[in-house]
Amino acid sequence: MHVTLPGIKSTFVILLVMNIGHLLEAGFEIQYLLGNVKVMDFSRTIDIYVLDYGISAQKYGLAIAAGMFKSVVAIVLLLTANFVARRLDENALI
Repeated sequence: MHVTLPGIKSTFVILLVMNIGHLLEAGFEIQYLLGNVKVMDFSRTIDIYVLDYGISAQKYGLAIAAGMFKSVVAIVLLLTANFVARRLDENALI
């Protein structure tokens, strides 16, 4: 009841750094299971793109490149959040 925001700032920063890598995940299961021809152009995510072109079209190189792109962007976001945490004089993970 008497917790103030400066008191939980370090916890907030650590949770932000830990969860920012999952920013690109959009819930693969829902889009894949509920997707149909009418909405597929609007609901396609990177994960569905990797599945469609990697397994269905047997273009494994393109699927690996798309998956690696998603991983690299997540790592860049993680390192940026960690850098910001250090600039705020808070605990950093790396």
